[in-house]
Amino acid sequence: MGFEKMNYLREWYALSDRYEQALRDNPEERWARNNSDQYLRQALGAYKLKCFAERLRCSPEAIWKPLDPLEALRLYLINKHHWRLEHVRLIVDDEDFLYLLREEVLALKLSPAEAEPVWQSAQGWGTSREFAAHFAQPAL
Repeated sequence: MGFEKMNYLREWYALSDRYEQALRDNPEERWARNNSDQYLRQALGAYKLKCFAERLRCSPEAIWKPLDPLEALRLYLINKHHWRLEHVRLIVDDEDFLYLLREEVLALKLSPAEAEPVWQSAQGWGTSREFAAHFAQPAL
């Protein structure tokens, strides 16, 4: 029963590719300081949001209906922040969820399995310590 488990590697590379392509298509979106790894930094926020949603939706207690990731995020906004159902149903964009759940996403520490693809990408940039701050355990 339920949805397929999140494939961390596939999700991470899809997001990093999406942000890298967006910067190629819109170079004016580059940050003022020289961050050649900007696309990885942007992907990290979106990836952590997906991992947060995955943790919420995989809760074993509600066996009667599995939630998709967006439903899980909406339910979190209702339960934690007392939003109304008709308002959360209007939120469909990951960027909006990332903005609204910024504190939760910042506080989330990626598990070793979640962190592995991020670490593989970040370790060559010289800023891997900044990325490692988002991991529950230091990456090897």
